[in-house]
Amino acid sequence: MTALVYTAAAHSANIWTPESAQGQMLEQLGFSLATLPGGLPASHSQGKRHDIVQLGGENLAAGLNGQSLFLFAGDQKDADAIYANPLLAHLPAVAGKRVYPLGTETFRLDYYSALLVLQRLSSLFG
Repeated sequence: MTALVYTAAAHSANIWTPESAQGQMLEQLGFSLATLPGGLPASHSQGKRHDIVQLGGENLAAGLNGQSLFLFAGDQKDADAIYANPLLAHLPAVAGKRVYPLGTETFRLDYYSALLVLQRLSSLFG
């Protein structure tokens, strides 16, 4: 599974890593984060970070290599934008209709947002 924040207008994404709070929570719940391909060039527009990998352009599809995509800070329109992107149509998660928006309020993992993520995951997979 790949956990990310997708920006449709820029055709880019921030991929959560196992070092992120989001990645740690998902792994503690029993989900496995997909490993990004080695040597994938990432943007550093937000500085050098260990919790996200910024991908865009031709590198975006290579980085969305999970069997499912979990969209943080996203809703159904964001999932629909991924489904409508012809450059992503070949991805297993997209072709298999396994793109799951977790809600627009799930960017941060404060108490409120974490509860919303848990409720959404429970409704999807519980």
